Amino acid sequence: MCTLMVVSLAAVACGQASTDGTEASRFDPPFRNDVHAARPEDAGIVQIVGRQGNKAAVEAEVSLVHGHFFGGGRDAVVAMQFLPVPNGYSPANYVFSRGSGGWALRFRNDLLNAAYCRLIPTSAKKDILLCQTNFVGVEGVVDTNLYTLDFTRTPPDSEFFLQLRDTVGRGAGCLTWASLKSADYQEGTLHLVVEYGRNRLPAAGKLQGEPRNRAVQPEERPAGFPRQLYDLEFRLGSEGFALAGRSEKNFRYVTEPWDAGPDNGCSLKP
Repeated sequence: MCTLMVVSLAAVACGQASTDGTEASRFDPPFRNDVHAARPEDAGIVQIVGRQGNKAAVEAEVSLVHGHFFGGGRDAVVAMQFLPVPNGYSPANYVFSRGSGGWALRFRNDLLNAAYCRLIPTSAKKDILLCQTNFVGVEGVVDTNLYTLDFTRTPPDSEFFLQLRDTVGRGAGCLTWASLKSADYQEGTLHLVVEYGRNRLPAAGKLQGEPRNRAVQPEERPAGFPRQLYDLEFRLGSEGFALAGRSEKNFRYVTEPWDAGPDNGCSLKP
């Protein structure tokens, strides 16, 4: 199961995969996570991270992924922590390169989230990260974000290429069911399958339970809520993943904002 980390009062972010045998959520990323807990051979990196902040940084678990993030086949590491803030936790990211003197911290960037990412080689000498983050709002609305992290950019940034919104957790009104069912990457092509549906549910049929909890249940939904599968294909290029032309119709349908209109019905939002 994807561990949900509170990053602010109104949002929850998907972090490391759970190993405690708990039931999976339908919002769990459908691809492997190459970010792992620090191992004994990573002790030098953990020590450097611990010197970057206060006591909380020393005590927080360090997760990391090895790759060639600066091109040229040079060894590099992206390390991250979730550090406590007044209303929850916030990610801290540290990027290292290895030279003749060992590992050296290149920079820290706390605007990125590298908690759940798969290593994607773009060439024999360069890697990027394919990442997924879920945010659960106070009403139980779940936003699923897919993006890449390319550390050869200045400054590094999250290149978002798919954002889904699931509003079933609201329990009533104009609702959308949206989650990622599968993700398969082969030879520069990423094939995604999105489960999606729209419906209007009266207040009398509201789901029970606290919004955040019901939003991440494996299959909880109103009886008869429509849903079907939509294929999306993205091609890896110099700017990250770009939508293939034949997927444009499906992409537009599953990402269009759908909410209450002025006539109290449901409509698309501009």
